[in-house]
Amino acid sequence: LNVDLDQVRFADLSRYWPEGAAKGARKWVTENITEGVARAGHVALEMEGAADGSDLTLTNASGRLQGDDLSVYWLRPLPPLQHVPAELTLLSPDALVVSVTGGVEAGGKAGRIPLKSGSVRVEGMMTKDQVATLDLDLAGPIADAIDVLRHPRLHLFEHRSLRLSEPAGTVRAKISAMVPLEERVTMERIAL
Repeated sequence: LNVDLDQVRFADLSRYWPEGAAKGARKWVTENITEGVARAGHVALEMEGAADGSDLTLTNASGRLQGDDLSVYWLRPLPPLQHVPAELTLLSPDALVVSVTGGVEAGGKAGRIPLKSGSVRVEGMMTKDQVATLDLDLAGPIADAIDVLRHPRLHLFEHRSLRLSEPAGTVRAKISAMVPLEERVTMERIAL
């Protein structure tokens, strides 16, 4: 089965993504990519089953999809990454990767931190539970980076303080995280 997609808004994606297919990934994508357009998509699926069409099993999957001007929440209630150009690559029935390139911004309280590049890899799509591996390269004002690190959602300075007054300069940082794609994931379940 070959499927081509001309264009669809991410806000409408839940209408086209079957509810039973990769439930955790579907839920995460449709709830956390709130703006933008998917275009130029192609998916190839191979299935095997009985001659009467029963007992179909997905044996291979591949494909690509371009995304423009996306807003992506990577860990709510942290501000979303905005204006994201991305490419989704379906690697197999069980895994996909979303790659993003420069010119993207992640919101901090005091300002914005440009995202240079990054990727999100989702694995386990054929199983009950999926896990996303995030790798993000950021660079920008250190004051904005500290605002993100101090966000209560991360719990990084819950038991220790970070006392800085009027920090200045720039920072380049790499954030790597493994996030279970669960409805109510806690910080204790995230490897950061």
